[in-house]
Amino acid sequence: MPDDNGNLIQRHITSEQLFTNTPKSIELRKQVVSAIANNMHFNTDLEQLTNKLDSNIIKALRNHFDRTGESSFSFCGSNILAFNESDLFNKDGEAKDISVLTWLISTGKLMSDIAQQPLADPFVFATGVEVS
Repeated sequence: MPDDNGNLIQRHITSEQLFTNTPKSIELRKQVVSAIANNMHFNTDLEQLTNKLDSNIIKALRNHFDRTGESSFSFCGSNILAFNESDLFNKDGEAKDISVLTWLISTGKLMSDIAQQPLADPFVFATGVEVS
C-alpha cells in the first residue's frame, strides 16, 4: 500500500483488522482494494477477453441496479473496479452483447498510447530460429 508520499510499502494486515466491520476496518478494506486495483497488473486469459461478460455477473449487476435504483456499482468504492449500468445495458434494460475486451476499452480501463506515437515501437514476433 502507498504511504503518504506515494511510495509503495509492505504492510501486514490481520484478518481481524480487515473483517471486524468497524468503520476503521471498512475503510481499511477500501484502501486494500484500491491499492490492489491501482498497483497490480492483472493476468487475463486471452479467451476470456474475447468472450461475452459472464452471465452471472450481468445478472448480479442487473439485480443490484434494479434493487437500489443506482446506476453504478463499484467494489469498495474503487473507480477502477466499477460497472456503470449504461456500459452494460441498453435503455430497455437488456444486456448489451459485449465482450470483456470491448467493455475494458470502452470504459477506459484498458488503454493504449499507440495513437499518440504510431509505429514508434513496432511489435516484432519471432516464430522460430533457423540455423544456416
